[in-house]
Amino acid sequence: MARNKIEDLNDHLFAVLERLNDEELHGDSLAEEIDRSKAIVNVSGKVIDSMKVQSDLFCTMMKEGYRPHVPEQFKNMLPEKTGTENGSK
Repeated sequence: MARNKIEDLNDHLFAVLERLNDEELHGDSLAEEIDRSKAIVNVSGKVIDSMKVQSDLFCTMMKEGYRPHVPEQFKNMLPEKTGTENGSK
């Protein structure tokens, strides 16, 4: 199971920027960092895509009145109300 949370993703991406901005990186070291950065950005994009699909699913379910179990990492992304006043479907 992953140890990182979605909130950590920005930290990782900014760390990539900081390493790429290191003016002391040259030659092979810079090329390796560029390759590593491309891989990190690629994987980050997949994580973001996956989170978006899951978030959209939860939002749709909630709009239809369902009350799905929502993992903690999504709770701050979802609307407050489910669209129904009493009970779950």
